[in-house]
Amino acid sequence: MSDRQKSYINIPTLWVLSVVAALAVAWSVMYIFTLPMGDDLIYTSILRRADGIGTGAYAVWEFPRYWARHWMYTNGRSANLFASLFMGILPHWMVSVMCGMAVGAMYLFVLYFCRLFPCKGRGVAATVVIAVIAFLFPWWDSFSLIDVNFNYVWATAMPLAVLVMLRHDGRGWLGRVGSISDRSGLITTACVAMFCLFAGMIHEAATLSLCAGIVWTAWMRGDISSGGWRRMSRQLRWMLGAFFAGAAVAALSPGIIMRAVGGSSPDDVWWVVVLKSAPITLILLFVILMSLMSRNGRDRLRRVMVSDRGMWVVSAIAGLAFVAVGGIVGRSGWFSQIFALIALWQWYDPVGRYRVSLVDGGLVALSLGMSAVVQMVEVDRYSYIGWKADSELRSLYAASPDGIVCYDMPDDSRLPLWVFSRVRYLRPEDDYTHYGLRLYYKKDCPLINLPASAAAIDWANFRPCKALKFETKYLTIGSVALMPPADAVFPESPGWARLYVGKAESAESQHFNIYDFGSQYCSRNWVIPFEKEGRTYYYTRPYRPHWGDRF
Repeated sequence: MSDRQKSYINIPTLWVLSVVAALAVAWSVMYIFTLPMGDDLIYTSILRRADGIGTGAYAVWEFPRYWARHWMYTNGRSANLFASLFMGILPHWMVSVMCGMAVGAMYLFVLYFCRLFPCKGRGVAATVVIAVIAFLFPWWDSFSLIDVNFNYVWATAMPLAVLVMLRHDGRGWLGRVGSISDRSGLITTACVAMFCLFAGMIHEAATLSLCAGIVWTAWMRGDISSGGWRRMSRQLRWMLGAFFAGAAVAALSPGIIMRAVGGSSPDDVWWVVVLKSAPITLILLFVILMSLMSRNGRDRLRRVMVSDRGMWVVSAIAGLAFVAVGGIVGRSGWFSQIFALIALWQWYDPVGRYRVSLVDGGLVALSLGMSAVVQMVEVDRYSYIGWKADSELRSLYAASPDGIVCYDMPDDSRLPLWVFSRVRYLRPEDDYTHYGLRLYYKKDCPLINLPASAAAIDWANFRPCKALKFETKYLTIGSVALMPPADAVFPESPGWARLYVGKAESAESQHFNIYDFGSQYCSRNWVIPFEKEGRTYYYTRPYRPHWGDRF
């Protein structure tokens, strides 16, 4: 009877698979209902424009030349290579489904290394880990962009997939790796090595941290001093060598090195950035510190660090260096926290320490799994609302001779809190997306999205130095005769013309009047200049940041 039971999937395993599959589908739907913005538009325009594939900045056959330039001046991440290639040649829905599948794969790989998949009665613990990632990780930080999915979700799933292959190097079809005596073995060897190479290139913060952990484990085992490399199987050497080579290619990109030493302004001082971006890693550091304070704790810490678990501890701590140097609050701590979560779970093994009743465990698994899925369904619902409006706005822009479109887009800053700021609608002040739209639609004029009520303006009789109030309660438009507002700062925006966005620090100036029709006084506004019939106008909007926006 017991053998018969083993042939069936454990019910908790089936539940975990159902939750992960539902999340993968929900993320796919969200990406489908999010039209390309920001970097997605830029990467799409490399190989295609609105009039089809092959009409972008580079012909399809010139893609290697583009990638060499990208490696030289931007970064060496294969995540950006995949983004620009796939979005340039594949339909949007297909890339969206691929990114949703990557979300599901990431969940399963994390559960695998937490020793929770296959579940075998540990479905409650697996659901808890899923909930930690689904609710506590910085998904709010622009993950609606497909490029961000490549740079963080793919960059988590692919290196973890390499580690899975390294653990199963001589089993099944992987046994052919390194056996090049026949054609099939040679093809398998080349494919696996190529996958490991691209996985190593995927993102330097992920793969360099893992490389540090792998080297630590090899050193603690004595493999480095005793010639362990020569004793490794050929397939292990192929895979591991390709992975390290890929990490080196990404890290040695002149573009990423120039960015690292370029002295960009951080969001906060380094320790505040770490505190905000990697709290799970800080919990791991606290556990290590507490372990050092007792003899039993030090013994346990030593056992952890000399075992395979030490790889995750070192990788998580190494990832903090990228958080501190990068200076960006949010997804910069993604990889460090993933590694820290695996390290903490392997270290403490809550499943072996605690027991919950069938009823209590079932309620926990059901509520957490359903909450994660329902939350993403709500994200999909609001994404669909934005997709309909954004599609119409872009159609109007494509047909507009001067780029001025009078249309009311929904306001994503007013969405419910349970959406977790994962939904982003196109905003009038998003000059980077507007630049991408100009490239994609091959327009000489930028998109100027005015309120729908602006369609009634008599521009010929609109007097300079006069502000015009709209029916909507927080929008104004003004015209300035000689110069922009004295209190507006227009940053340099190389790469596109006549579209500069600044923030007015006060609500009044001798050249320009700004009104707020809401209940509270608005002291910071976006100021968007545009041309209409040979005259310059200034359109203002209140400064309403998303969670984690960096301005």
